[in-house]
Amino acid sequence: LDVMINTTDDDFTRVELMMRQAALYEDHDTLHQRAFNTYAKAFVASPSTTEAREKVEVLSTELNNAAELANVYMDAIEHCEDDTDKLHLYERAATIWNDALHDTAKAAQCYEAICAQDDQNVDAIRALETIYAAEGKHEQLVDVYKRHAEISPSMIDQKDLFYKIADLQEGALNNSAAAIDTYLAVLDLDSEDQFALDALEKLYQNTENWKELINIYQQKIDNASDADERIRLHVLAAQTQHDKLNDVDAAIEHYNSALAESDEHV
Repeated sequence: LDVMINTTDDDFTRVELMMRQAALYEDHDTLHQRAFNTYAKAFVASPSTTEAREKVEVLSTELNNAAELANVYMDAIEHCEDDTDKLHLYERAATIWNDALHDTAKAAQCYEAICAQDDQNVDAIRALETIYAAEGKHEQLVDVYKRHAEISPSMIDQKDLFYKIADLQEGALNNSAAAIDTYLAVLDLDSEDQFALDALEKLYQNTENWKELINIYQQKIDNASDADERIRLHVLAAQTQHDKLNDVDAAIEHYNSALAESDEHV
């Protein structure tokens, strides 16, 4: 069989011969390493051969050689021409690297490859989120959260992802400007989002961006249904206009608005 395998020019025939040879090894060898190796060669040569794939899976469990199995899948991926089959191979390889071998770096490479081929693959994106969060890879995690937000059909889920992004940007990545942009993206989705408005109020105070702080106060005034809250915000805006921007006229306007609210409230 070795001679026939090495001399045939027909790929289908070669795989068929390797499967026959592997079956002989499986039937007659006490240890099934040779059978595993030969089934693996058939699988790599023809990744669509379901029987070869099933055999390497079974024998790998028997031989306890998960690392070899993972590498067989990686080799099969290189020879796979069908995009759908390749996705399935990457998914299985990622599971082996992650769950059996605890090699999260190689698992992440597989999941990234899946996303590169199918950017709508939520399972791969969530797996990357888990890996990058556990390993403290904050920049990569922000990138994956952004990709997840782009494909999410739910505004609630998008906002939740933006919150996570902004939290990382403001905290671990120490990038207030990026956090501000992210919270503004939340307001693009929902102009009345109180969490984003409160976060921006704090960020603009910390970065001493007084003009944008005034804009946030105005947005909160426009959204507030409670008169006492509007009065409080008008006073804050007036103090900021006067103390930080030296704009007396604008400060007076806000104080007058607060007084008008107070008169109406009484």
